[in-house]
Amino acid sequence: AEAIQIDGSGDAIYRGNNQDRTIAITPTQSIVSNVRADHTAFTQAFSSLKWLKGSLAGNNLASIQASIDLISSASSAMVGLNAEVGGKLSSLAIRENTFLGMETQMQIQLSQHESVDMAEVAMRLAQSETSLKAAYAEVAKFNQLSLVNFLR
Repeated sequence: AEAIQIDGSGDAIYRGNNQDRTIAITPTQSIVSNVRADHTAFTQAFSSLKWLKGSLAGNNLASIQASIDLISSASSAMVGLNAEVGGKLSSLAIRENTFLGMETQMQIQLSQHESVDMAEVAMRLAQSETSLKAAYAEVAKFNQLSLVNFLR
């Protein structure tokens, strides 16, 4: 069945569900990703078009003018809805750019860590170990000194 159906009197009836689809954009944040057809902007558009149809059928000039004013108001509501959706898209684009920037920085850091010259690191570690052993040997010699040995 279609989400919007026109009943016998020409009214647009929303038959879709009333659940918004949400998408998680972070572990703690989500955003509504759909616009349901029961939004007031759509309701205004359908009712103003129905009024225009009836006014044209009845050839009622005052009613036709009033329905055109309603259509103008519905058009403004649709512009507002368009701005709302555009704001969501803009927010998502900003977040996407932020996440892409973070991914790039992580790739750079990963590359720096993975491109380490292991032979050089091993050589520096061996030099540090040799220096540490020499320092321990000097400390051990110093501990063997006593005041008596020093005075001799």
